[in-house]
Parts: sequence; C-alpha cells; structure tokens
Amino acid sequence: MARMAEALTHLAILEERYQNIHINQTRLLEKVEAMVDLYQVVNTEQVKLKATLSTTWKALCVAWAVLGTGVISGVAALIHYATGMAP
Repeated sequence: MARMAEALTHLAILEERYQNIHINQTRLLEKVEAMVDLYQVVNTEQVKLKATLSTTWKALCVAWAVLGTGVISGVAALIHYATGMAP
C-alpha cells in the first residue's frame, strides 16, 4: 500500500510539472506570436516608408529638373537680352 501511495504521489508531482511546463510553453508561444505580429506591423510600416521616400525622391528630382530648366532659361534670356541691348 505504501508503494501505491508513493506512486500516486510521484504521479501527482509529474502531473504538476507537466501542467507547469504546459503553462510556460503557452506563455512563450503567446510571446512569440506577439513578436511575429509586431514584426509584421514593422515590415508593413517599412514598406509604406520606402514607398513614401521613393515617391518623395522622384518628386524632388522632377522639381529640381523644372527649377533647373527655369534657371537656365532665365539666364539664357538675360544673356540674350544683354547681348541684344549691346551696341
């Protein structure tokens, strides 16, 4: 009878350890899932930021080209005006 009680005690201890391990595994799995969700959010934000920066860069290039053309045209007009007014 004593061996039976000892075996039941040992079984109860093993069951408690199993439950603790299961609880810890569940907690760790929840943390991993939260990290995966955070990674997906960060990845989405990076894609949005990259698209925004790419569009902004293209807009700046176009603005630079337009302003540069305007400056060159203005300088050419001044030169033409200055040389046309010279005796």
